[in-house]
Amino acid sequence: MRKLSELNGWDLTVALAELAEPVGNLVNDDTFWDCFVNCTKKGVGVKQNNAFRFLLQTYAQMIPLLLKEHQQDTFRILSVIEGKPIEEVMQMNGMELFEDIKEAFQTNLLPFFTKSRHSAKLGSSSH
Repeated sequence: MRKLSELNGWDLTVALAELAEPVGNLVNDDTFWDCFVNCTKKGVGVKQNNAFRFLLQTYAQMIPLLLKEHQQDTFRILSVIEGKPIEEVMQMNGMELFEDIKEAFQTNLLPFFTKSRHSAKLGSSSH
């Protein structure tokens, strides 16, 4: 899996252009966004012994939205992040697909955009 934060400038601009529409579709879906925000808020401060329960509850809410309501968007996002044709991503083993969805959002998209937003704020405050 390619990390957005590790791509060179050219590859990053290509990836972001390809991600714009499917990520925009997710963000503009109020049901998905509300679920995402709610799960994110609940995750803050979750103790280790409750982490598994939290993950199962989160997946139980997020996965149906991603794979029923936004299946094409999800596969397009994974295609860009995996650096593979969408057809290849669609043929992935089911467990590998779930793991890659989790990794794409949890360790790739969220940190990249959160870090980018934080860096932009830091950069703008120094002027």
